[in-house]
Amino acid sequence: MELATRLQRLVWGLSAMLVLASLSHVAQAAALPAWVSAPPQDNLIAFYGVGEGPNLNEATQQALRSIAGKLSTRIRSDAVSHGGISGNTVTRSYQETIEAYIQDIKLSAYNVRQAELVGGRYFVLVEMSREDFVRDTQLQLETVEADLRRRLDGTLTSRPFDRFLACQSAPALIDQARLLSRVLSTADSAFEAAPAMQRYDAYQRGCDQSLQNLTLQLKAAPAFKPLAEAIGQALAVRTVSAGRADGRLDIQGSVVNQEMFGSLNAVVDLSVALVDDRNSVVARQSYRLNGLSMLSYEGALQDALRKFLASGGVDRVLSDLRLQ
Repeated sequence: MELATRLQRLVWGLSAMLVLASLSHVAQAAALPAWVSAPPQDNLIAFYGVGEGPNLNEATQQALRSIAGKLSTRIRSDAVSHGGISGNTVTRSYQETIEAYIQDIKLSAYNVRQAELVGGRYFVLVEMSREDFVRDTQLQLETVEADLRRRLDGTLTSRPFDRFLACQSAPALIDQARLLSRVLSTADSAFEAAPAMQRYDAYQRGCDQSLQNLTLQLKAAPAFKPLAEAIGQALAVRTVSAGRADGRLDIQGSVVNQEMFGSLNAVVDLSVALVDDRNSVVARQSYRLNGLSMLSYEGALQDALRKFLASGGVDRVLSDLRLQ
């Protein structure tokens, strides 16, 4: 009987605790400010975001991410609907690029409208000025476009090799300009993105044409022919081994042969240089390779080159020389 009474009291106690917890949750939810569940709608003046966190800073950052998420969704939607990008290319990395850009630009263009501490959690309402956001984005776009004009102006880059070099950095700038234009067209109804996109397409076509017209000579010692051939296949330009060319890729190397513990070792100091049509070195990179063979030093050298190629050596060379 006494045991039953204790069990009954325990059940009543647990029930009371559950009821109190439920009432506490309801009271806490009821205590949330109205702007948490119904924040102001974005308008021609500002964008709004609500954030929650254990401290004021984290709550503010979450509110900013909320604004970035809304804008990136609109930008991606506009890009697809206007044919700027295909549905298959609307990837997570594209969204992250947009959100990272928005996070950077809005740091100087927002203010905390409301902040309250409820139940040990901070709730924040952030307002971001549309006018400031548009102005900052416009300034960035003007800077990028000025850089594109400077690099790709036909009167300044009449030599094929100069044009080729300018076009190596152009794709990243063109992509950035396209992104900024999409951001502007989403945030500012007065901005027309179509003419800007046509300019960027023209820049891209011009660079594609310059690559097709360029001839690059590959000059390499016989021992490094396999590397030269691999680089030639990876390049997006026409290559020749001799004769007239707009530029040259010099592949040279010195080899030190050593015998170690019964194995033949080749240590290769490789040098790859990009030379223009005036015989001036534009860029040079050096690499150290190692190869082993039980039979010959020639085999050790081939092993060193084979390992370099297998480990992405061609992509590394092209990236280091800004040819990729």
